[in-house]
Amino acid sequence: KFIKFYYTIAQFMATTTCIGENLAHSLFIFFLVTFPFQWASVLMTMVRKGIITTAGYHIAYLWSLMQVVFCSMVVTESFQVPNWLMWCILYVLRRAGLSKYGMWLGIMLPSCISAGFPTWCSDKTHLAWLGLATPGVWALWALLAWLFNGGQVLETRARRY
Repeated sequence: KFIKFYYTIAQFMATTTCIGENLAHSLFIFFLVTFPFQWASVLMTMVRKGIITTAGYHIAYLWSLMQVVFCSMVVTESFQVPNWLMWCILYVLRRAGLSKYGMWLGIMLPSCISAGFPTWCSDKTHLAWLGLATPGVWALWALLAWLFNGGQVLETRARRY
């Protein structure tokens, strides 16, 4: 269960890293985020050819994901505690049934607004409104889901094992 949990968190890490606002080392970070997913393809080929076992695949893939976290902590010179908190909140929201489209739209909107309107976002009073964009989008998404899905806000997902 931990491996599936961490794989989900790693997907959130990769996505939020790529859509983040302040990426001083953006090309390095983008390459770093891409490595585990390309490595997984190589590892899966090795599993199909019988070179490594499925357990070996999971160990090597988990190692590559951990390397991304370690290297990003080294580059930013922090433990990224707020990011870990955000990733865990995203996991809980997604697990509870919040639509992935609404969730990612809420995450992307502040970045899009700050990139599109940099002078508006430089004002400190507008930053507070920008901080409310993510929960605002999530609340609007829930309201629209409630209106158009017959009162059902959270989606139900079929388990895949």
